[in-house]
Amino acid sequence: MARTLLIVESPNDKAFMQLLMSSSQMTEISPIYDTEIDHLHNFTGTDGKEKRGKDALPQKLQVVKAQLSKKSPDIQHIAVIVDADSPPTGGKTQSLALINRAFEEAFGVNPGFTEPGQSVEHTVNLSGELAALKMSCYLTQDSTGEGNLDTVLKAIASQSCAESDCLELMNACVAEKTGAPMRDFTKQWVNYYVRSHASKKQLKNAENRLHEVITEQGKDIFNLNSPVIEGLKSYLQRISV
Repeated sequence: MARTLLIVESPNDKAFMQLLMSSSQMTEISPIYDTEIDHLHNFTGTDGKEKRGKDALPQKLQVVKAQLSKKSPDIQHIAVIVDADSPPTGGKTQSLALINRAFEEAFGVNPGFTEPGQSVEHTVNLSGELAALKMSCYLTQDSTGEGNLDTVLKAIASQSCAESDCLELMNACVAEKTGAPMRDFTKQWVNYYVRSHASKKQLKNAENRLHEVITEQGKDIFNLNSPVIEGLKSYLQRISV
């Protein structure tokens, strides 16, 4: 059976995609059973060094290519979801350019993505054999068309959280006194929010286990019907059937 390999940025991204793909809104449409999810954190690149984050995508795809013909010959679709981020260091154009470059460096073909959600199919050379490979991409983005997983999770948070509410007040105070918001405010906000809904067991090793909260308690603490994630859900549905 042909499978899809979905590559995302972090364990939290992976957990959120698993949450969406197992949600009743999607499984009622069509069973999802053939998508494997991997992330860009803590893998060894072709240079033998540990890699993580969006900039590691080119080397990640090179590692994947080496595995396709040997370990995963049934993977016929590689899908990539990375953060849209925001200018000047990010944004749709730069993120799509990174994805295009990564595919070109690994497989020798440029998919030419200009919009999130696009897919193409190319014939690629895998260990001397030609094979058809589908490539597609999406960008994690909020209602502005920018942002990242943290801005999305903050936008769809559905429960109260005293810690996060207090952080809002602190952020306003910092902005008033310095003229700029707190550094990494949204990331901290989401971290407090997720931690506040974690079990005692999950909190014992919170740094490595908070993604479990997203997967296991996510349907109760996030609004999975929010229009902010409709585009993402639609893309996940398309790549998984």
